Amino acid sequence: MNAMQSLFISSSQVLKSMQLVDDYSYYESSNVRAYLKTRRGVYFQELTNKSREERFLNMLMENVLITISKKMY
Repeated sequence: MNAMQSLFISSSQVLKSMQLVDDYSYYESSNVRAYLKTRRGVYFQELTNKSREERFLNMLMENVLITISKKMY
């Protein structure tokens, strides 16, 4: 729960570096893709880990996934 709350609270810090998109169809990529749904719409960023914001968002998402996987075993 803490990891998910951290993602929700901190994700607003990276919205300005993300793109507001209308089309969020699936496509092949070797990078992680982040989609954040807000009142304004869906924001998207393909995480190449080149910027500080991308690394931060990736870390937040990884914390959620790690926490979920620990709870499953």
